[in-house]
Amino acid sequence: MKPMFRFLLVVVPMLLVGARAYRTGAPAFSTGAPNEQTCAACHTGNPVNDASGSLVIVAPANYVPGSTVDLVVRAQRAGASRFGFEITALDGANQPVGTFDVSGPGIQLALGSTHHVTHDPAANATGEFEWTVPWEAPASGTGEVTFYAAANAANGDFSNFGDFIFTAMQASSEMSGTHVDGRDAVPGHAWSLQSVWPNPLLDSDLSLRVEALPGTTFDVSIHDIQGRMVWSRAVDQGDGSGARLLAGTRDLAPGAYIVRVGTHGADGPAVQTRTFTKLR
Repeated sequence: MKPMFRFLLVVVPMLLVGARAYRTGAPAFSTGAPNEQTCAACHTGNPVNDASGSLVIVAPANYVPGSTVDLVVRAQRAGASRFGFEITALDGANQPVGTFDVSGPGIQLALGSTHHVTHDPAANATGEFEWTVPWEAPASGTGEVTFYAAANAANGDFSNFGDFIFTAMQASSEMSGTHVDGRDAVPGHAWSLQSVWPNPLLDSDLSLRVEALPGTTFDVSIHDIQGRMVWSRAVDQGDGSGARLLAGTRDLAPGAYIVRVGTHGADGPAVQTRTFTKLR
């Protein structure tokens, strides 16, 4: 038997075994964070972050120490049929911070680390998939946290060849819980609009995550780019858990919009806004 032929008989089956193993989760330290590799260490054949696809981490611009937020990791590439991912959270010294909750479906701790979350199992999907990963923020004084993630938009042939790897990072600053829009909020009514997703959205409702103290009442409204209000709702919220609020966006025409979340206090209204796009 020729040496090259023997080499292929040995190496190709090993790569196939590795590809099948990662269907149930990526190895730890594969997010592209400082001092970490990415999924491209095993999945070869295409450049990392090719223009044909993308990876996005949806995370709050600010986090409240000790609170739990839902991180959304969204990968997309036309033609991909299977998706996998891994995410971690690091402080300014590149040390892992916070605690991931992997009790929900589709996610697990990566083998060899309690600070990396990966898929369980890889997801069959056409063109796009997203995972929701709850993360409990660390104690006060941690400072800025950066989330790092890598994802594999695979072609579904169960080999390590021809897949596309994407990476992303997203920073989140520590918030005191008593500061809104550059000024102190009314005591007992501190709150923050943590995240808005999906963005862009197709035919789903817009989901807002708000961190608030008990007893806070919100006015939620959606405006078009001309400032005209197209949807509104008053919401009683504030158990400190960071509950989700659904805004009615299914019937909106395609275009750019502004979602406005506000509350009132003795010193006047406090408002936070986010922009989003409705595709169709």
